[in-house]
Amino acid sequence: MTRSSTVLRRTFEFGLMLCVLILVCHATAYSSNKAGEAEPGLRPDFQLNYSSSTLWNCRHAFLLSDSLVYCAMTNGLQILDVSSPSEPHILAQQYLGEDASCIAACGDTIYLGMSNGAVVILSVAAPLNPKVTSTYLTGSRYVSAIAKSGSFLYVACATGLDIVDLSDPTEPKRAGFFPTPSDSGYSPTDVSVVGKLAFIAAIDLWIVDVSVISNPVQVSRFDTPQSATKIQISDTLV
Repeated sequence: MTRSSTVLRRTFEFGLMLCVLILVCHATAYSSNKAGEAEPGLRPDFQLNYSSSTLWNCRHAFLLSDSLVYCAMTNGLQILDVSSPSEPHILAQQYLGEDASCIAACGDTIYLGMSNGAVVILSVAAPLNPKVTSTYLTGSRYVSAIAKSGSFLYVACATGLDIVDLSDPTEPKRAGFFPTPSDSGYSPTDVSVVGKLAFIAAIDLWIVDVSVISNPVQVSRFDTPQSATKIQISDTLV
């Protein structure tokens, strides 16, 4: 997504949100008139009620942990309480200013891949108050998938597989990188890590040896009958 298109989308979202607020104000002021007639301006005792927001209108990915659902949303992270499945409700929202495209978790830590190529690391030890721990920039246009294995984060981005050292969560840093060959046609769309092997979906299936993090090496490339977009591994089957 280009910078100009991002600015236009943000302006459009703000305009829609402002229109919603104006309509709510008008409706509240009108209904508060006991005579049933609209008055110019707002009554001093009117109550403004939240209606909706275009800033939280799309879930791109989610994961479930106990009774909580963590959602990668337009503009950030949303946490839902589903302890009562018939009445799910929002616990918290963390605005990040960019679209979160994918999500991974480990313990009380959430990893969000963003549409601007960043990975945002958040602590959700207190679900009502998620906090950003750090941000890692891949230098790529976007992040499409994330996998956590040990103290490393495997990030599928527009240019290949970025391997991030998380030994210090406050200062994530690149430990290795595997560029997707240009003849693959498309950027990676998913990644899964089992032991010392990383499986990457990028039209074909790429199997990469990551036993030496600083020097990931291609083991094989399988030409799938259809374009590979997602990966699921079960024992020795992919």
